[in-house]
Amino acid sequence: MPLKHLTETVLVVLLGVMVVLTGVIMDTLPLLPAGALPWAIAFGVALLYALVVYPTLKSNRAEYSFRLLHFLPALMLLIWLVIQLISIYEPNALLVHHWYTWGWALFAVVTGFLLLIAFCLTVIRRRVPRIILLVLLLVPFTGLAFASEQFYHLDDRLSAIVWQGNWWDLVGTGSFIAQRVPANDADPNLAPSDNPAEEAWRRRLRALDERRRQILAERRGTSSSEVSSRSSVTVVAVLPSSSSVLAVLPTISSAPASSPQSSGLPSSSTMSSAQSSVLIGEVMPPPNLPSSGFGLSSIAVALLAGYTGLLHDRARRRHV
Repeated sequence: MPLKHLTETVLVVLLGVMVVLTGVIMDTLPLLPAGALPWAIAFGVALLYALVVYPTLKSNRAEYSFRLLHFLPALMLLIWLVIQLISIYEPNALLVHHWYTWGWALFAVVTGFLLLIAFCLTVIRRRVPRIILLVLLLVPFTGLAFASEQFYHLDDRLSAIVWQGNWWDLVGTGSFIAQRVPANDADPNLAPSDNPAEEAWRRRLRALDERRRQILAERRGTSSSEVSSRSSVTVVAVLPSSSSVLAVLPTISSAPASSPQSSGLPSSSTMSSAQSSVLIGEVMPPPNLPSSGFGLSSIAVALLAGYTGLLHDRARRRHV
């Protein structure tokens, strides 16, 4: 039998809630590669929601446009992943990421609500109550998004709670799963390596980390000098006679004289002698990244291939 109007109204509002939640989650997701697992969890939930609702829509002969709209949250997350994959090879693409996720992904959420309103206008009955419910859901979200972006920065707090909280520490593996940065920001992935291929990869990570810090500085309204003074990693360029090699030296905190030895940091004399032989330089683009195992692009292609295969199998069974 056709889909009842009350059921369709509930599904429209539920889809609006899913779009809002997806926008909030996208703004709190860590950057790749640390955000690979959080993105996979969010994408799995969004795709599972669409697949759970799809049989009900199909059995009640719902509109095809309404069926496809339930895959909108998963599509929003796929666009996020594509931007992140491009930013690995082109760090300037992080500007697109900043624009796409600005204000709890406000642009993507508003676009989704406009599509929902356009669908409601094509339905003869109950179009006005549905549009009113969607507007009542979108207006508070827009206000909170602007307030969070300009004043409260709730996205950073939510990211620290959801993706870097203590509840990730399941069986002692939470810090590995969530890629949580230690308290002193001493990321071992940014340390120099003797392996040339590994060092090339870490140079790319250092460039991405520097770009991330610049974006955070712009969003929080702080100057680049304040961010560099709070940072615990300084990128410097060692200039020998033959070539320039990038190295990473930890900064010295204002701690007692015994703290460098106890915490594993170099002493003040070592730092002063080392800084006399280095020059602060601009981060140069690293060479081609080494390939090691399956990349994220391969995983994304495998997920898309499996999904299209599932659709093909269902279509084949329907025609048999």
